[in-house]
Amino acid sequence: MTRPDEVESRLHHMLLRLAGWLPDQVTAGARMCLAEGRPVDTANAVLGTLVADRLPVAPVDAEVLVRLLASEPALNQLAGLPVASLDVHPAFDFVPRLPGP
Repeated sequence: MTRPDEVESRLHHMLLRLAGWLPDQVTAGARMCLAEGRPVDTANAVLGTLVADRLPVAPVDAEVLVRLLASEPALNQLAGLPVASLDVHPAFDFVPRLPGP
């Protein structure tokens, strides 16, 4: 995972998987960091929320965080988080808002 475009792609897919799990404000901030070419800031925002809220993390996402934030002390807490399956979704769905009657 050394090419910048690969890092960005993996972070993008991680944020898609975490949509509905992360607070909207965190997701929006992380997306802004990613769009501005700041992958480490993106990873830090996600890691902080995962640890603080004890959210499940998929192994593929944990790998991305570890590679980007190797010296971050909070990574020690990543191992204690619940493991998410890639086919498990949040307890709610995103649907378009339909006009009322």
